[in-house]
Amino acid sequence: MGEKKDPDVLGAALAFAEDRSPTPEEARKELEAQGVDVDAFHTKVFARVRAAQKAQRLAWQDAARAKVDKFNEVDWPESDFKPLAREQLVLKLREVPEARAHMKNLDELTDDDLRTILADIQRRKRMKE
Repeated sequence: MGEKKDPDVLGAALAFAEDRSPTPEEARKELEAQGVDVDAFHTKVFARVRAAQKAQRLAWQDAARAKVDKFNEVDWPESDFKPLAREQLVLKLREVPEARAHMKNLDELTDDDLRTILADIQRRKRMKE
């Protein structure tokens, strides 16, 4: 059977299903009586559903890439902290509320770790601007 040429076959099928609650067999008979190739219709609908599901599943990747791109556009401010001694780095960290999580293990962190933490915080602030 050829597919019905009516462009609103999907709309008609959905309206048919909404008006009543036909069994799959009843729906197939009714649609075939209207000239719809049910198997081809079914294949097309499920292909579109799978494509939409895939697009939705992958949409987070686009958002993540955009965040990474934005992060990479901001200059790396680590050099702002290069000349600072450890005591100055610790003082700067104590001034920043976002750095509280790092305060517990401050003795375990190297000076470069402290610089990196400060640079990350500064970079995130610049991204928000």
